[in-house]
Amino acid sequence: MTDPNYTALDTELRSLLALQVAPIAMTFSDQAPPNTEPHDSPIPSPTPDGRTGISHHEMTGAIPGPRLAEVVEKLKTTSVADTLVAAYASEDKQRFDV
Repeated sequence: MTDPNYTALDTELRSLLALQVAPIAMTFSDQAPPNTEPHDSPIPSPTPDGRTGISHHEMTGAIPGPRLAEVVEKLKTTSVADTLVAAYASEDKQRFDV
């Protein structure tokens, strides 16, 4: 099995999710994937109940590295479906606009 092209997957993931900020990747391996930079910005401490203090416009998630390409492919399918549903809903809404 060949190593995934993380640069291409990053570009696709940002586009599909309309990310304004690059996602942060964390890996537990002997070597970092090629062409990746370490995250060196401060991370806020969690609140007493464990929340991270991120805004409601942000999210956290975990995707196992070996499955990232699969997740991006599924997001492509979902994105197409979402676009079709949004177009239908927009058109349907016009029936109710006065």
